[in-house]
Amino acid sequence: MARPETTSATSKLLMLVTLVVVVAGLRLAQEVLIPLALAILVSFLLAPLVRRLERVGFWRVPAVLLVTAMAFLLVVALGSVLAGQLVELTDRLPQYRSTIHNRIVTIRSGAGGIFGRASQNIQEIGRELSTTQAAEPSPIPAGPTVAPPAPVSVQVVGPPQHPLQFIRDMLGSVLSPLLTAGIVTIFVIFILVQREDLRDRLIRLAGEERLDVTTRALDDTARRISRYLLMMAMINASFGSLTALGLWLIGLPNALLWGLLAGALRFIPYLGIWIAMALPIALSLAVFPTGWLAPVAVVVLFLVLELLVANVIEPLVYGGSTGISPLAVLVAAIFWAWLWGPVGLLLSTPLTVCLVVLGKYAPALSFLNVLLGDQPVLDPFVRFYQRLLAGDQEDAEDLAEEYLANESLVKVYDQVIVPALHLAELDRHRGRLENDRLAAIYQAVREIIEDLQERKRETPASQAAADDGTTNPAAAVSSPPAPAILVLCLPARDEADEIVARMLAGVLSETGIDCRCLSVNMLVSEMLDEVAASDAKIACISAVPPEAMAKTRYLCKRLKARLPRVKLVVGFWDTQADPTRVRMRLSSAGVDHIVTDFAGVLQIVRPSQAGRTVSAP
Repeated sequence: MARPETTSATSKLLMLVTLVVVVAGLRLAQEVLIPLALAILVSFLLAPLVRRLERVGFWRVPAVLLVTAMAFLLVVALGSVLAGQLVELTDRLPQYRSTIHNRIVTIRSGAGGIFGRASQNIQEIGRELSTTQAAEPSPIPAGPTVAPPAPVSVQVVGPPQHPLQFIRDMLGSVLSPLLTAGIVTIFVIFILVQREDLRDRLIRLAGEERLDVTTRALDDTARRISRYLLMMAMINASFGSLTALGLWLIGLPNALLWGLLAGALRFIPYLGIWIAMALPIALSLAVFPTGWLAPVAVVVLFLVLELLVANVIEPLVYGGSTGISPLAVLVAAIFWAWLWGPVGLLLSTPLTVCLVVLGKYAPALSFLNVLLGDQPVLDPFVRFYQRLLAGDQEDAEDLAEEYLANESLVKVYDQVIVPALHLAELDRHRGRLENDRLAAIYQAVREIIEDLQERKRETPASQAAADDGTTNPAAAVSSPPAPAILVLCLPARDEADEIVARMLAGVLSETGIDCRCLSVNMLVSEMLDEVAASDAKIACISAVPPEAMAKTRYLCKRLKARLPRVKLVVGFWDTQADPTRVRMRLSSAGVDHIVTDFAGVLQIVRPSQAGRTVSAP
């Protein structure tokens, strides 16, 4: 019996060890993996342009070389503009020295308020403490005082640096980025030229028996990353252009430089925008000798643009392109920055997209999609039931009302509340719920149902007819009203059966059907008497699994034996149940119809409205 648990624990331990080994390998092999990751990132950005040129008529190699050359020239042009602006700013810095000095003097002179007094008091306390320590009697016995020797300054001087070592260090600091850029460029060219061959090799590694899954995973990854990078490049370019324009209107020198830096640094999540904001603010303090209007204007400009882009434009443009939750973006930025430094911070979002897609299509790594993805990981009825278990009735009602805002009341019952009651019955059957908590859950569900029905009655009649789901608006207008059909809803065994039966009776009553619900406390004979006295045409028995089957069969047999003309409809409220298997178990009881949701009951009770078509006049 313990073998499955041991196997599960071993697999989890093996997965944990594998993750540790992978992270260690990424950390140790970063010198090789960083250029490769950058090349893959650039390839995703340039691949759509290469495909467009190929559709026009270019061959693969000329299209790749043309797109790569254009990208290289764009980077060189932006770099040259940035270098020229930096040189111009460096030449102007000596002119701002006096302004910076005046700013510092102004700040010091304006600190005479509470902060200045607090600083002065702290300094006085420090001087008193130092004076007290100097006045304490020394434990050394009195004797002839000897003047201490004068301190001798010691300076550690290393061996003189060889000229070749100095040249090698200078060349290393300059050639290292150029070498990385060259390696990335070569990787990009080969990846773009052989992208189909690389895809085939990845599919072969994943296994030909999983060809469909691997193809969908690769297409999903390429689509998400390409769209994300393209949209991000466009948004950041617009952000940098607006920043440069705003700073130029404010009068800040080298506005083009700060616009380029703002657009480039915004590729770095979270930290980039603050770095881009700090430099123009510092320059505005040095350029404008008096007043605080210009620095405040710079701050307001950055804040307004960032809030507008982050909260309005990016959600509209990105949509669900990345599939990563906001918290996962923050955690991924911290993790990849720790792993690969600033380059890892730049690559954090695309790499996390790859992990999310991998967790979506690989069952063994599904926890990655759960932890990092932006899709809800719990069904609405599970979330609703969890709120009820926690005793949070208000939150559970908010979830139901939120679902009701987009769906009809019948769908809220079928997809949220009834499955939640099914889960409660399963937990009660397994001994996981105490009677007090179960009673509290049932009472909360009753109150939530009343509130939902009140909200339903407040909706306009046209919207209620559209939400019903049994008729179309044209049929509701042009067709005569259906005659009233008396339906009795009978709970099979437990309180959950009665709650669902009352929900069904409320739905049928809203559609104009004369319907009543009996109590679960009635005996079977009393229920039979009520059905016979009411002359009901349909008896709908509400049964919430897993324990209602035997009582349902017994009740159906009694009803069919006494009232053979009454149509028996069994609502077996389990959407995952097999209707054929349930029908086999209830076939000897004389059941006419078996349904698993309220929509099925509506189709049986009002068949003329379910399939009616309206001819044009």
